[in-house]
Amino acid sequence: YASKTPHEIEQIKFLGGRIPDPPEYSYAADSILSAFSTIARSRRYEQGIPLSLDQQAINVYAEHNDLPVAAHIFNDCIFALDNLFLDEAHKKSSKK
Repeated sequence: YASKTPHEIEQIKFLGGRIPDPPEYSYAADSILSAFSTIARSRRYEQGIPLSLDQQAINVYAEHNDLPVAAHIFNDCIFALDNLFLDEAHKKSSKK
């Protein structure tokens, strides 16, 4: 409900809707999302289509920065985020 105005939130509450509590801040999640943003800058494209991030780009980031979790977990998170990005890019290109 972050995009809702205070008036809309009051309407939801009045109608019996429940506004979920905001999630707690997570240092690890914030660090991983920030890392993905940085690593994704090295993404290569072929004929305008984004390619998967390569392990080398992740390794370079890991060599120069402290990781908030174990390396194998960090890699899994970055690849999962990359898969979400690629799926969304594929959906957008399919609509054209």
